[in-house]
Amino acid sequence: MSDSEFVVICFGNPEFGDDRLGYEVSQILESKFNTVHLLSPSLDVVFYLEKVSKVAFVDAFKIGGKPGTVYEVDISEIPETYKISTHSKNLKEIVEIASYSFGKNYTVKLFGIEGENFAPSRTLSKAVKVSIPALIERINIFYNSP
Repeated sequence: MSDSEFVVICFGNPEFGDDRLGYEVSQILESKFNTVHLLSPSLDVVFYLEKVSKVAFVDAFKIGGKPGTVYEVDISEIPETYKISTHSKNLKEIVEIASYSFGKNYTVKLFGIEGENFAPSRTLSKAVKVSIPALIERINIFYNSP
């Protein structure tokens, strides 16, 4: 797969503690992959999917797990009613709109780390910060998978 067929779309507000994860990961990966940072999922995501076939979404999670837990979820495994991130838009629906609009199927995974602190701060919690290398490794494995 060429780099132009893969995109990493990271979500999160860098002003709110562990929600900063997406911003941090986008900074780390921007020299290796086509990378985008957005504050939250929206229909704008569709435009970044036009020329790619494989997508890695990155976001901080707040689902009650142990802070620092690394998650990797296939987009098809996310229930429609399940809010997996701190944001409100449904990623499955956004990908379906792109698929319909561009006439293609996508390979999509959502990667994240369970956050600990989402209060106003420009600093990640230690639990999230030490888990970033494992998250990056999972994204690399996904990129290299068929």
